Amino acid sequence: MSYLKIGKYDGLSTSASTYQFKTTLDTDYVDISSVSMWFKSIDSAFIDYTFAREGAIGYMYYNGGFSGLTENDQLTMAQNYCVDKDLRDTLLSDEEQETFWELFIYNSENARQQRWSIAKSYISFRLPIPDGNDLGDSTDVLTTNYLRYGIESYIDDNKTGLYDWLNDTHIYSGGTGFSSKTYYTTDFKDGIIDRLNGNITSSIQRENVKKVIKPSELLIK
Repeated sequence: MSYLKIGKYDGLSTSASTYQFKTTLDTDYVDISSVSMWFKSIDSAFIDYTFAREGAIGYMYYNGGFSGLTENDQLTMAQNYCVDKDLRDTLLSDEEQETFWELFIYNSENARQQRWSIAKSYISFRLPIPDGNDLGDSTDVLTTNYLRYGIESYIDDNKTGLYDWLNDTHIYSGGTGFSSKTYYTTDFKDGIIDRLNGNITSSIQRENVKKVIKPSELLIK
């Protein structure tokens, strides 16, 4: 089944990464995927909140759906807005859901800011200042909408987004987006998108994950 899995290394190499996130795990990596492990991986593997949330949703979808989860995992999915309201209503009051919505908004915005900061560092290290400024000017509104409102692309959000410009889709189809720039290369674009997708994290990721607030840390009155 093609969903992203969490693998933990169980081999003899001293240089292998402890954790791996792939649809097909490499040899010597044991599948430890679960809803709880996805969210625990924020601290143990230093992934961002959105990467963990999307991983948990994929795990649920391919492993029996919401009804196939333990009660604790069902509650975790409801608290992190991974399921629709009819399912959240079976576990949480409207007052609780509003509190967890505030938490979801905070954690999601934090993750987007982290991703954009990592992508911006990647971009600015590789481009001379005039080209970096040009890219910034070309994507200013799109980046603002991404950071503030989570708008990524027309196909996902019904509004033109940063990914449309990067991939030359929607109003940028025909080569009027990123590919029209003299500094464009496919590898450069892929590097930016990898960082915006949370596939490549920061060297200071341990500090970034401290900003994530977990549902268990909230005081619900």
